[in-house]
Amino acid sequence: MSAAFLSLAENHRDDDTTLALIWDIQQVSQEKNVAFDIDWKDKESFRDFITDIAAHWGCAITLSDDDIHNENIGIWELIGLAHDQLTPHGLGIWCWNDGDDNYSGWIGRLSDTMSFNMMAELIGAKIASGGVASPYGDVPADVAARNIRDPQWLCAALSRHGQPEGNEINLYDCSFSGDDFYFKVYPDWISIEVKIIYTELAVFWFAFSLRLNADEVSIERVLTSVDEGSNKKIRKVLGEAYAKTSIGIPFTDLSEDEEELLALALDEFDRYLMRDAKA
Repeated sequence: MSAAFLSLAENHRDDDTTLALIWDIQQVSQEKNVAFDIDWKDKESFRDFITDIAAHWGCAITLSDDDIHNENIGIWELIGLAHDQLTPHGLGIWCWNDGDDNYSGWIGRLSDTMSFNMMAELIGAKIASGGVASPYGDVPADVAARNIRDPQWLCAALSRHGQPEGNEINLYDCSFSGDDFYFKVYPDWISIEVKIIYTELAVFWFAFSLRLNADEVSIERVLTSVDEGSNKKIRKVLGEAYAKTSIGIPFTDLSEDEEELLALALDEFDRYLMRDAKA
């Protein structure tokens, strides 16, 4: 399916609008019983569609009547619940904003994530995998729920991807903000480079390092670059730790925003790299 998506995307590269391509891909997907397009408030139909599509992949999804009739649970939350049931099988749900108030998306292999992101980049579309962040503008309340100091998770990640010379892994256009995460994984620590943009202030590049020490995870943050911005204004708004004079100096105290961004980076790493695709 990812090859078919990329072929359609290439054919529409020069279109003035992405909607024609989105509908083409949606049609191909529906014909192959891997896609859905439902009204934003029709939770019953979503349950019917997603259980049928999951069955096509040989998986069972359970969304209870309590979930369906709970006024505090919308379709995006249901998508997250279904997505979490699919990920152990190497599958996931992706959605995109197709220009109306419907929820449109598909089930696909997690191993095809990079192809889906390439397709979206080709046509300028906003897509997101279920349970992380919505392409419709919704921000999940629990984006920082992942424990960034979980030694068991870090040990598993280092054992699986660590290399003595450093294993470089890049995840482009991730779901929450569209930013890129650059990972370098060693046998006993992992480096994560991220960019933080403060509008009308400056663009900051940081390198976070997570090291496994016995049963604890130590985290260090280093400011590596500051693009544009007045040093005086940066100090006034964000403090000395963000000033250009702090470039290269390690800090162990993380701000709430930094912890949330780091949690998101680890969640993306886990979602794309720690779960095997279904054969």
